[in-house]
Amino acid sequence: MKQRILSIDLLRGLVIVLMAIDHVRDFWGPFAHQPEDLSQASPELFLTRWITHFCAPVFVFLAGTSAWLYGNQLAIKMDAKAGPTQIDKRTLSRFLLTRGLWLILLELLIVNPSWSHGYTYAFVQVIWALGWSMIFLAGLIWLPRAALLVLALAVVCGHNLLDRYTPADFGSAGTLYAFLHNQLWVPLSPQGYGVFIAYPLIPWPALMALGYLLGQLYTDTSLDAKKLLWRLGLGCIVAFAVLRGLLGYGDASAYADQPESSVGLILGFLNTTKYPPSLQFLLMTIGPALCLLAWLRRYDRVAGSATEPGWLARRILVYGGVPMFFYLLHTPIISLGALVWTKLSYGVAVNFPNTQTPNWPAGYEPSLLRVYLVWAVLLLLLYPLCLAYGRFKRRAASPLWKLL
Repeated sequence: MKQRILSIDLLRGLVIVLMAIDHVRDFWGPFAHQPEDLSQASPELFLTRWITHFCAPVFVFLAGTSAWLYGNQLAIKMDAKAGPTQIDKRTLSRFLLTRGLWLILLELLIVNPSWSHGYTYAFVQVIWALGWSMIFLAGLIWLPRAALLVLALAVVCGHNLLDRYTPADFGSAGTLYAFLHNQLWVPLSPQGYGVFIAYPLIPWPALMALGYLLGQLYTDTSLDAKKLLWRLGLGCIVAFAVLRGLLGYGDASAYADQPESSVGLILGFLNTTKYPPSLQFLLMTIGPALCLLAWLRRYDRVAGSATEPGWLARRILVYGGVPMFFYLLHTPIISLGALVWTKLSYGVAVNFPNTQTPNWPAGYEPSLLRVYLVWAVLLLLLYPLCLAYGRFKRRAASPLWKLL
């Protein structure tokens, strides 16, 4: 059985747990204004939203790292005596393509109705972007590593040059542009069915490619992974601070436009653009994640020694070992639970993400305390399920279980 890298599972478990806070807020505690609107949102609401910003970029980035590790494991199986000198790109590419298509189907057939309670429209989010990124990575891995690095950095660092354009600038090709770099509602039928592109693709595949290249730190024993992770992470943080505070490149929202109070200035510094993720947004999130990954390196069995995970870390590892299983279960549980709660509390079952603010039930008041309490209950409910599925997945012989 493959030896799992605990630092990666811990970071992945942490971000998947944090992600659930944001989704609980959508169903159990929405506000009439956006959490990023510093003219109305409290610092507590803003920070509740902000901590979840780490989830999507870290999840996509680590998916790339896992792809490298999976390819390396294939190489070990193919040539146990000679050692993992070459990634089996053909098998890895086939796996990425299959998994990518599978994730897109899961987004459309399972994740969407968890939010909309039907198939009246499609709302493509992070699993959609993750699936397409894997499909692109299936082809990108054939590039030489240096060429892949240059291309990925060029896309991540340069895609904000496209911010000046809108779908209207491209005429009939506007929908394609939105698919790549702009949120857009795309009607598909006179009956009102359509697709809302919540996660444009650029620069997600490039971010996954960078995570793929980072995987070499975990398989090349000549590299000091911990030191390089610290340097890369701190370098991203410094680059974010310079771009945000001095140069102004890499984000459509100007820091200078934020409220002039001391709290507003601090929070405004962190108020970067997620849709699509700006360069500043990615530096702000990936930088600390790399530093945390370096710190968590203590749990990896390097040269036969490692710090044993404590009580909390062992529980986070349970979620980190089956992140897709957690993702597919958590939204239906949150959504159906919210329907029961609103029916009992207000006499009508309300799906808040699909309900306009004026139509919220009389007497409803948003509450962050309620959000965090429901989040804690959700984690308690999902823990035994994730634990059982993780054990089953490790014993399962069929490679099909790798898709979930």
